[in-house]
Amino acid sequence: MPLTTSLEMLREARAGGYAVGAFNAENMEMVQAILAAADEASSPVMIQTTPGTLGYAPPAVFLAIAREAAAARRIPAAMHLDHGDSLESVSRALRAGYTSIMIDGSREPLDGNIGLTRAAVDFCAACGVPVEGELGRVGGKEDDADMGESGYTDPREAEIFVAGTGVSFLAVGVGTAHGVYVKEPRLDLPLIKTLRERLPVPLVLHGGSGLADDVIRECVRLGISKVNFATELRMAYTGAVRKFMAEDPGAFDPKSFGKAGRAAVKALVSEKIRLLGSEGKARREGARKEWAWRKEMRRGRWKARREPRIRRRKPPRLEGRVSRWWRPAYCTARATSATRTSPSPSRAGARRSSASARRASAARTCPGPTRGRPGSSLSSWATSSPAW
Repeated sequence: MPLTTSLEMLREARAGGYAVGAFNAENMEMVQAILAAADEASSPVMIQTTPGTLGYAPPAVFLAIAREAAAARRIPAAMHLDHGDSLESVSRALRAGYTSIMIDGSREPLDGNIGLTRAAVDFCAACGVPVEGELGRVGGKEDDADMGESGYTDPREAEIFVAGTGVSFLAVGVGTAHGVYVKEPRLDLPLIKTLRERLPVPLVLHGGSGLADDVIRECVRLGISKVNFATELRMAYTGAVRKFMAEDPGAFDPKSFGKAGRAAVKALVSEKIRLLGSEGKARREGARKEWAWRKEMRRGRWKARREPRIRRRKPPRLEGRVSRWWRPAYCTARATSATRTSPSPSRAGARRSSASARRASAARTCPGPTRGRPGSSLSSWATSSPAW
């Protein structure tokens, strides 16, 4: 199916108590693996690219790959810009056709973050694309960018931020970090519950790679609706390629070790989808959409039955000779055949004979009472018959 926005799938996740996986893709094989795993699990999914990835290939290339790969699947999938660092990067993604955007102004003070995020929201609103903001720094290292130390989101500032920007969902800082954890992170789990209760938008957890499964399940239970995974997918793909080349050093076809990397990423994504509880949710969401569509169709047919029928315009009441415009086709055909067979000693006589033949033919063919000018059966039929 075509790419969709992330707004509806995350609202469904918030209401249903599960989370949607957002997986970073670096090449075509990873996009194929993510969609294949989500399709087998009947799960909604989000494909992400960072500004570093878009420096490797432009957003139109990744968008084209994701669009064509998603067209063969029966699940809702969104193409998401992860950690957009400027309005220029947001504009590039929107022009390429991305269906979900993140603007990261967490390095700015609160006022600057609100201003940047609000500008991105207004920019994307014209395209109907939802925007993710970030408040409370998620530290670590994302691609080549150093995110610094992790910071926790203040609930009061979060309320001000959401009200002042109009974001569709919010990435919060609860102790996670990007990249590989060098030590076990300390997550503030009660903070997630507080933010879930005080904010009207879905919450996003960055830095899902490397977290224990029990920790991720608890975060989802407390109110997280979207979890990002990037580093683990890269490590799985690279590890599978290294293993393949070690077993077959003479291999030189990129497709051969690309298949190995794709299979490894698919297995990992399937595992994360089951962990987040989104397995089978796409089927239910599709059934709900079909039910709403059928309801609208029934409502439309009911309204059409109640509307009064449009009556056709009656022909004008003519006296004497009937205009050819209002004459039925079969009458015209009879008149034409009569004209061709009538003898005509002269041009004037031919016109009179033709007119007489038409009147006689119409009188025989067109039934109806005789009214109007005497001897004019056609005119009386036209003026007395109901609208056709």
